[in-house]
Amino acid sequence: MILDKVFETLKEYDRTLTKKKFALDYLGKSKSYLYVMKHNGTDISNDALCRCYVGLKQSAKQLKESGFTNHIYNTNEKLADMVLLEIEKKVALEI
Repeated sequence: MILDKVFETLKEYDRTLTKKKFALDYLGKSKSYLYVMKHNGTDISNDALCRCYVGLKQSAKQLKESGFTNHIYNTNEKLADMVLLEIEKKVALEI
């Protein structure tokens, strides 16, 4: 699942990141969102994917504006691109 990849990659740079914090800060969902999704076997909502994409892009933009075009910036850009591809796939299936 795309969220697992995003979460694990972000956790490499922020050891304090938990799934609860990820759900709140990156997905705009409740702290139990990921656990409920896994338990119910449901897929991430389009809303959560979009919030994740925008959050990653904004983070990358802020890093760039601050002069930090390092590995974290590049990682956020790549993760945002991966999330955007997932959004495009989901939308294509719905139309």
